Amino acid sequence: MILHYCITLSALKGWFLMAEFEKKVRNVLKQNGWEFYRRGKGDHDIWINPDTNYKVTVDGVIKSRHTANGIMKQAKINHKF
Repeated sequence: MILHYCITLSALKGWFLMAEFEKKVRNVLKQNGWEFYRRGKGDHDIWINPDTNYKVTVDGVIKSRHTANGIMKQAKINHKF
């Protein structure tokens, strides 16, 4: 019983520490001149660079830094999470 309780607390602790990168990604895009363009399907947003007319899709929930870094790479922004 005690072991099960420790594992459950350990799992919950990791869940609370899980980072969500969507706000950070949006802030970096704004800082680099990107603008919100329109809503996409589901919880996705389309962002546009007004200088190049290049568009990237940003998911509404980004829990992986790898996904966040992939968006930065598509946007041609040299930023790593």
